[in-house]
Amino acid sequence: MGRRAAALVALLLAVALVGCASEPAPDAAPPTRDPQAVTSALIGLDPCAPIRMQQLAAGETVRQTGPNRCWLNTQGKGVSVQVVLGQWRHIESLGTETQLVIGGAKAYQAVSANRLSCRVSIPVSPKLAVAVQTSVDAPSSDDLCGRTLPIATSAVAVLNGEQAPPEPPALTWNSCDLLGRAVGAAADGLPRRYDPANFGLDKCAAVREMPEGYQQVFGLSVTFKDPADLLGTQDTLVAGLRAKQQDFGTDCNVEWTAGTSGIAEPDLAGAVLLLNAPNCADAVRYADAATAAFAMAPPPGVTPLRPLTYRPDERDNP
Repeated sequence: MGRRAAALVALLLAVALVGCASEPAPDAAPPTRDPQAVTSALIGLDPCAPIRMQQLAAGETVRQTGPNRCWLNTQGKGVSVQVVLGQWRHIESLGTETQLVIGGAKAYQAVSANRLSCRVSIPVSPKLAVAVQTSVDAPSSDDLCGRTLPIATSAVAVLNGEQAPPEPPALTWNSCDLLGRAVGAAADGLPRRYDPANFGLDKCAAVREMPEGYQQVFGLSVTFKDPADLLGTQDTLVAGLRAKQQDFGTDCNVEWTAGTSGIAEPDLAGAVLLLNAPNCADAVRYADAATAAFAMAPPPGVTPLRPLTYRPDERDNP
């Protein structure tokens, strides 16, 4: 996408609606959480763990589509559930969400107006959340959140270290650190933000603030998929590797397979990077740098934050 593109009864004991919870006075100091400590903690987690902790139906499969996101595939039932670590929060949308308490942690629930999705967001910092979203192919009168809430409850347990830690992740770069290493000084002064939708920590944009919002200048995402399934209209090379590029006129995407995901399924075996820059020459040049960085261990991180969730009465936004 171009850079100009901008958006149960059994559970009642675990999920308590708190409605209009009292908030600190407007002049209260905002919460302080080290962003690096939050991302360091998230990167060490298995995004598929909350789904695997459920009793899955016959034929349902769990698919990790990126270092920090995972899907529950219900095999043709018209329902899917996704867990995203590090989703960028739309602070302005909090007024339209219902506040919940899940497993002792603050969370927010939103059902789309067209009744096609139910999302539960568990804040881990003023700007980041772990999101669990159930989506259906057609509007339904069923309880859309009935599948979401148990997985969100398990996600709280994972976030707070109540489950055994997973094996060390194969990929420990997050997209914003990798983008910074790739473009270097060209991104100086540009705020970076993770994806507010389906990628979370797996997609980063370096943006220029505008009166009407922001404009992406550089972007980078990491996806697990078939290493041969690259998107683009022209062949090119990145660090000697086969790549595809697409020139949109105002910006350019380059996609290539930078390594392996460590996942056995062939259609998820590639760690595929997509880099967006103002033009294709820059995109390929920065992709070369991203490939070199991806092959190395990231810089030592800070001590991970624990616990990651907020208490129900704890302020979670500026």
